Amino acid sequence: MNPDSWTKSGNNPRLVHFKMIKKITSLIFTLIKYYLVITATLICILTVGLPLLENLNIDSQWFYELMSRSCHQGLDRTFVIGTSPIALCSRCLGIYLGTVIGFFLIRTISFQWTQLCLALGLILIGLIEKYLELAGFFAYNRLLALIGGILLGLGLIYLVSLISNIDRSKEKF
Repeated sequence: MNPDSWTKSGNNPRLVHFKMIKKITSLIFTLIKYYLVITATLICILTVGLPLLENLNIDSQWFYELMSRSCHQGLDRTFVIGTSPIALCSRCLGIYLGTVIGFFLIRTISFQWTQLCLALGLILIGLIEKYLELAGFFAYNRLLALIGGILLGLGLIYLVSLISNIDRSKEKF
């Protein structure tokens, strides 16, 4: 095929290939977004719900063991419901909550560079909060860690939402 005919017919193989990759990337990140939200929602419900059901003698040890693979569950860093500590530290709980909250705040968005900067900024604020605590600029605070986790979760789901909607963008790359 003559390259001059590509521009006339609009069938440039490189452009078709790029559009296909863009659509596949969008589909993959859409699936990741829904997986993250469903998982985060279940984790939040179980994290708060199981300590509330402690009086019913429901064995919840399996959930604490499962969550110990992703969270240190330090007793001094977790919230307590009734007499039971929840299965996540306050920062991890914040990340999951931020993911769920962000999903409902950010329904469908089209890709824009300013929104990408906002998503990365939210992630950066969450990471800076943790770094400052580790560097000793302030003592650990459950509420501050929860807020930092929420910002990190919001930024992560916002970033995934932006990437999943990149094929609907009006900007040219």
